[in-house]
Amino acid sequence: MAICAILFLVCFNSLLNADNDCVGLLAVADTSNHVIRLINLTGGNVSTIAGQPGVPGWSPDGPPSSSILSSPVGITFGPPTGSVAMDIVWSETGSGIIRRYNGQVVYTVAGTPLGFGLINGPALSSKFGGNGPQGLAFFGNDLFIADNGMVSRLLLKLVLISSAASARSSGFSLITLIALLSL
Repeated sequence: MAICAILFLVCFNSLLNADNDCVGLLAVADTSNHVIRLINLTGGNVSTIAGQPGVPGWSPDGPPSSSILSSPVGITFGPPTGSVAMDIVWSETGSGIIRRYNGQVVYTVAGTPLGFGLINGPALSSKFGGNGPQGLAFFGNDLFIADNGMVSRLLLKLVLISSAASARSSGFSLITLIALLSL
């Protein structure tokens, strides 16, 4: 069901998650439009910061203007990377990955694009369950991920970002912490 905000002149479609940065910005996972939006709560401006509205799919790491997303669901502001003030992390259930936007580039931090199967290990080789990663929450520099009845932890060891070409983080490890039993 689409929700059109007359004030913003933006049509949202299946808003499943949002997070605020405590200084007037709200990041929204606009799931069925396959985009990440940023709402300035003070000025009322809405901007699409990643994805192409209505175009599902996957694209390699790169500038947000050319990124293609597939059903972003979980979203959170993360700890800033290096000197970058904005840091937004989201899960994509359609492509089975976790992505990060650092104010300059969109890049994958965990999961194998379009690969599912519950595999732990190095973050970029890991795979999430059939429904893809969903809920996200930071505790310090560790990212906790809700995925198919489990909670996984992504240990972040960040490197200082000096250019868009070196925007990847190193030393990720995805460890399943808790397997929840469904009766």
